[in-house]
Amino acid sequence: MDPSNPGGAFRAFIHSPVLGICVTGSGDSTKLFTIDQNYTNAALGLTKGYNGLQFNIGTSTTPWTAAPSAVIFNNAKASIQASLGALLYQPSAADIASDSRGGFFISQNRNLGQDNQAVPSLIHISPDSSGNYSVDFNSGDPAGNGNGVIGGSLDAGMGVLYDGSMLAANYNNEYKVYDVTYSATGAPTLTKIYDIVPGVGDAYSMAFDRAGNLYVITTTSTLGGYSFPAADNTFTTPAPSSQAIDFTKTGIVVPEQSSQVQVYPNPVRDIVHIDCSAGIESVKLVDLMGRMIMNIPVNQKQTSMDVNLSGVQAGNYILFVNNTPLKVEKK
Repeated sequence: MDPSNPGGAFRAFIHSPVLGICVTGSGDSTKLFTIDQNYTNAALGLTKGYNGLQFNIGTSTTPWTAAPSAVIFNNAKASIQASLGALLYQPSAADIASDSRGGFFISQNRNLGQDNQAVPSLIHISPDSSGNYSVDFNSGDPAGNGNGVIGGSLDAGMGVLYDGSMLAANYNNEYKVYDVTYSATGAPTLTKIYDIVPGVGDAYSMAFDRAGNLYVITTTSTLGGYSFPAADNTFTTPAPSSQAIDFTKTGIVVPEQSSQVQVYPNPVRDIVHIDCSAGIESVKLVDLMGRMIMNIPVNQKQTSMDVNLSGVQAGNYILFVNNTPLKVEKK
């Protein structure tokens, strides 16, 4: 995918309606992840819809027409207990977001109060050492660290901060914001830190910006934005490495003296004497900001002359004799 050429970006012909999408990586390691409503594939063991699919799109600019590169969430086999059915159950909306650690949060639209183990509003999946994903968080699991933390979901609104440390979820026009920590195996624990009640409507989609501000878009097309308390209310936006500026200190390099031009005394209090074996044609005094301070007339070409600097403020200046710059200090 080439951000400088949107018209030539990757196009994916996915196999059925896509309810959620996210992209990770860059360059050749760019991957597209989707929650696909109807796609099944017996060869991949997909017998139910609402699966999490991975597409290794890299820098491709051609349409994707093949099977997914991998399945990260098999909805028919994702139950925490063997007796449970699919975790995603015909949602009208769903979303997927990276936790920046290789795992993913997946949300789905549920009716009020239907956040239970069989039909949760939020789950998390993590890969093992072999790259196989399994559910390690279920928002409706009363025996686990989910413990009904969401309570239900309308329109699957979910947002995850870029580093995975914060998560927001919508529930009946209430925006719950959580601090997220992870175990050694990548399993998350959610601790609620903010409750925004009421919101601006049931959030169809939620997103954090890089600075940690939360934005929501509702089913009635209302946009809301929220900033949270911070000790340091500033943020520096990082630039891509391709746009980084390498600063090298240069400054103005001015010789103290020239083989053809001599200026003395230096530092000077009142009168500065100039000797120039090639003959003096012009004399100008400029400050370090480049402003002209004096433009001394030269009546005829001469090899020496005196310049009165008694009316010039103390400081450092550049004295141009002909086109030769010389640094002088005025006391």
